[in-house]
Amino acid sequence: MRVSLLLIVIPTVIGVPACINQFNPPQNRNALTWYPSNFTKTTVPMFPNNFDCEYGINVPQGWYVKIQLSVTCTNCNVGKDYDVVITDQLQRTERVSFADEERFYFIANGGKIKLTTRTDTVQFGFTMLWQPYSNTPPALLNVSQSDTQPTLIVRNGAQPAVVRGETKVSATVLAPQWSGENQYFRGIIFFDGPTWNATCLGTALQLFKGNTQYVSSENYMSVLILEAFSFDYIDILLQDYSHTKDIVQFQGMECNLYERCECVKMMDASKGPVVFQTYTPVSRWANVITGISGTGNLDVYIGGITSSNGTNLIASYQADKNNSLNLPQQFLGPIKTYVLTGGVANITMSDISNVFEETNSLPRHGFISSNRYGSYSTSQGSRSEITSPNLQRIKYSYSIQNVDFSGNATLKVIGYLNRSLAFSKLYNHSSSLALEQFYGDTLYVDFRTESLPNTGFYLSFEMENANGSSKFCVFSALLMVFVGYFF
Repeated sequence: MRVSLLLIVIPTVIGVPACINQFNPPQNRNALTWYPSNFTKTTVPMFPNNFDCEYGINVPQGWYVKIQLSVTCTNCNVGKDYDVVITDQLQRTERVSFADEERFYFIANGGKIKLTTRTDTVQFGFTMLWQPYSNTPPALLNVSQSDTQPTLIVRNGAQPAVVRGETKVSATVLAPQWSGENQYFRGIIFFDGPTWNATCLGTALQLFKGNTQYVSSENYMSVLILEAFSFDYIDILLQDYSHTKDIVQFQGMECNLYERCECVKMMDASKGPVVFQTYTPVSRWANVITGISGTGNLDVYIGGITSSNGTNLIASYQADKNNSLNLPQQFLGPIKTYVLTGGVANITMSDISNVFEETNSLPRHGFISSNRYGSYSTSQGSRSEITSPNLQRIKYSYSIQNVDFSGNATLKVIGYLNRSLAFSKLYNHSSSLALEQFYGDTLYVDFRTESLPNTGFYLSFEMENANGSSKFCVFSALLMVFVGYFF
């Protein structure tokens, strides 16, 4: 069925647009309301100097209004001079100096738009469309204190969600892929309870800009997605608040073909622990830490942060120590959480696996693990390799610190020299896990699970010159790795 939009044109005084202090939903809720009149991208109305008006917009319970705002100022400093102020239903404001049909959303009981032109030359106009909340049944999600992986709401799903926590629910959001996505973050609303009638906590954009978390007052939180788009990238991470209650700041980003996680991330934990979260939609893609400088202790979790140093805590680094022997280091899995405590540090990251696989200097220490190490998962299968500098013959030493062979999983370690087999060993549930050494130019590790669930494996390695005499150390003084046993 095709629905035609009725255009309602607000009458204006010739030369000076009318200041309309209150807009109410039209009788025909499919009607698109224009102010000050119907216009196009190239004919946005011009407003006179010293024009000052506050437009109130009413929204009934169970409805929202989508506003598409156009603002252009030809003689003001964009980003510093703000002629428009948006005030939402929580009395939170957003200042706007330029907008090209940009989306804003109000829910009950509505909000306000204030225009003040001063001596600026301003083109201004907006449309309004009132719509009811989606009647799509919400997804029912649960988060608990035993979770090691956050629950993820991703991409452009229009299905709302009701989330139940074992204690309380914590919600964080990763950064928009590009600045134009901010408008879609405004259309994701969080409520403190199991229904849309509960207290509104705010929008995803406010959550992102605040570098914080929304926390439910009791067991339930609801997430309402007002509109869905096929091209947006919106990632919401949900955990039980018992894991995140001590964190004072959250940052995060999605790593994909369009947004590479090649960055230097500054983390300031001088006022309390801070978190940086990454999400890679393809789990075999790795995040690689290539450098750490500053002060404080950095803990790395495969999945979400877990209280009491949970089973998925895979590595810890002291930022003020020399970590060069232990870096670069890759971390597999779709979600990784980096927690800095007690300092200010810069973390240099890459998402190119070759940065980890290729060795520039010796000696070198590190580890190889499965995709979701420390979590009970069907997605543990992984393949990794490490090569020597210039493919020269060197000494490899490795030790399997932990492995779960549930479901007849196997772990194969292979060594190559000049593309010929130099070492091979297959491990299963009956194998002994002793320290092993071989001479070659490549270490290859293959963990196969046949998609059956287990908690994965962790293998530490050392590389040194073939004539070297350094002693293999499972736990480097510079890299403290916490390994749990899950049997």
